[in-house]
Amino acid sequence: MPLFYLLILHQCWCLLFKAAVNTLVPITVIISLKHAKECLTYLRSKAAASMLKRRPEDRFVRKMLPGRDAPNAWPKVAIQLPMFNERAVCQQLIDCSCMIEWPASRMKVQVLDDSTDTKTRQYVDDKVCCCLCGVGGEGLSGLITNTPTCSYCNNNRWQSGRKKAST
Repeated sequence: MPLFYLLILHQCWCLLFKAAVNTLVPITVIISLKHAKECLTYLRSKAAASMLKRRPEDRFVRKMLPGRDAPNAWPKVAIQLPMFNERAVCQQLIDCSCMIEWPASRMKVQVLDDSTDTKTRQYVDDKVCCCLCGVGGEGLSGLITNTPTCSYCNNNRWQSGRKKAST
C-alpha cells in the first residue's frame, strides 16, 4: 500500500511541477525579451553616437569664464536677497552670497529686508556691516541693504532694488 501512495504522490508532484513550468517559462521569456529590447536600444544609440563621432556631453555648450586677471570681462550680476523675519537663516544667506567667487566690481548683493522683528534687523545690519568691512571674509563693495522703517510692501522694495541694480 505505501508504494501505491508514493506513485500517486509522485504523479501529483509531476503535474504540479509541469503546471509551474508551463506558467513560469512564458513569464521568463517575456522578461528576457524586454531586457533584450533594452540592450538593443542601448547598443543602437552607442553605435549611432560612434558613427557620428559625438559624445553626450557635446550637446551642451559651455562658455568658460574669463580669468581673474580680466575682471571687466566678467558679466555684471545682481543678487537680491528678499527677507521677512528670517532670523534663523539671514546671516548664513548673506555669508553665502558674499562668498561667491565673482569679481566684486561686477557683482551687487542687495539685502531686501522687510523684517518687523528688531532682533532680525539687528542680525542683518550686523552681518551687512561685517561683509562691507571685510571682517571674517574678503569684503564686498557692492553690498546694498534696504532696511527703512517705513511699511511699504515687499514688491515695491523689490522694484526699487531692481532700479538700483540696473544703475
